[in-house]
Amino acid sequence: EFNHAKQFLGKDVSLLVDVGANYGAYTEELIENYPESKVYLFEPQKYLYNFLKKKYDGLDNIKVLNIALDEINKEALLNKSFEGDDNASIYKREQFNNSTSLREKISCKRFDEIITDERIDFVKIDVEGNEMKVLKGMEKIISKIRVIQVEFGGTWIDSRFFYKDLFDFFKSKNFSLYRVAPGNLIKIHNYHETDEYFTYTN
Repeated sequence: EFNHAKQFLGKDVSLLVDVGANYGAYTEELIENYPESKVYLFEPQKYLYNFLKKKYDGLDNIKVLNIALDEINKEALLNKSFEGDDNASIYKREQFNNSTSLREKISCKRFDEIITDERIDFVKIDVEGNEMKVLKGMEKIISKIRVIQVEFGGTWIDSRFFYKDLFDFFKSKNFSLYRVAPGNLIKIHNYHETDEYFTYTN
């Protein structure tokens, strides 16, 4: 996935952001490609936050934050099956019967109140259905972000958002849109109802 995004970034890259970092697999791609860049990781699960803090201990360019991103500052409950669950979501996952057995209180913040005055080269957002609210919490500084990768899939059914919400948001911010296909990027020029393709994940 990140290899597709790299073509828009070039070599002049200083700040990368992993929203929904989990165990840091995507962060490893960012570090491998841009080892000198600053990387912010957002991970609300305390178990995973502690794992990431230990994993990147001593690396001054890696900053791990134990918060979730949203359009408003608030406290919320994270639904999960186990500690470190990569399907954990603030929404009750209707298609997974076992996903609400554990709940963890988390803190949610707006992104544009955390990073305010820097150019942001790349943001990856994978937050199990809350992607649109994360984007809305970036609106004040979104003109400073060069490339954003967003996961869209079945979790959006639980959060009651649609691909059209994503399309309209990015068009209003003058972004070009692409769908990540297995071997290439497909540029999206116009919205169509068939774009509401919720199969996990795309």
